[in-house]
Amino acid sequence: MVLELCFPSFLLKLVVSYMLKLVFLFFVGDRILDIASISAIVAAGSVVVTALAIIMQSRKAEKTRKTELLAMLFSPFNDPVLVSHWNDIVNHSEWKDYEDYSKKYGQNNIEASKFISTASFLNSLGLLVRMHLLETDIVQRWSPESCIWFWEKMEPIIQEAIRRLKAMGRTDYGIWENIEYLYKELKQSLQVQQ
Repeated sequence: MVLELCFPSFLLKLVVSYMLKLVFLFFVGDRILDIASISAIVAAGSVVVTALAIIMQSRKAEKTRKTELLAMLFSPFNDPVLVSHWNDIVNHSEWKDYEDYSKKYGQNNIEASKFISTASFLNSLGLLVRMHLLETDIVQRWSPESCIWFWEKMEPIIQEAIRRLKAMGRTDYGIWENIEYLYKELKQSLQVQQ
């Protein structure tokens, strides 16, 4: 019963048939192997079956964990609040330059929180892709536009912010590097597909 949960029935039949063939291969003339030899062969076969069962279970568990992780990872972008923030940034914000952006959407403004929450989510994806914990292909199949459009809209502002942070001697701009990394990976992935 436990083996049926781990193995397809054809695989079980195949393993059992090979075990029986092994036993019959050891016939020597009219003499049949003794009980100890047969039990050793059956025990060895059992070890093989158990090892295969463990491998199959671990693969299934790994796939289940990965599915759960992906569902959890992408769930924020199903949140209407985050989607609304992303939409406001990408489709409804307008500015001439960094100074104009700072006046309209600076840190003392509710608009800044929209930017930060969206950037934090995309940073998380970018960091996971950069560390090879998440394949670019998964993000690309899910929604490449979310990062691409955000980066293309915000890049001039982000690059100027990085330049100013560097001029002040600060190094806390890693969030932007992860988003830019994800952006470049997604653009490259989309170009390869075309």
